[in-house]
Amino acid sequence: MKIEFIDKQALIMRIGVMLRHFDQHPRRVKNYANYLLNELLSLNSPHEIVLIYNNSKFIGNFKHFKNVRETALNISQRLI
Repeated sequence: MKIEFIDKQALIMRIGVMLRHFDQHPRRVKNYANYLLNELLSLNSPHEIVLIYNNSKFIGNFKHFKNVRETALNISQRLI
């Protein structure tokens, strides 16, 4: 049985991670999220990871990972 793969670009996902809690929980929750993200991003996945902050002061925390894009929404209340 021969398996043929489609174009690799078609298999790449964009994964968004909302990090609005970085302002709300500056210690334990933020440290835990930082640890999880560093482990996830260290896997060198081909997928694009979009980190969404509530405050632009956090942009650049993960700039050393090539597949990460960071953005800020600057929204004062929860959407969901």
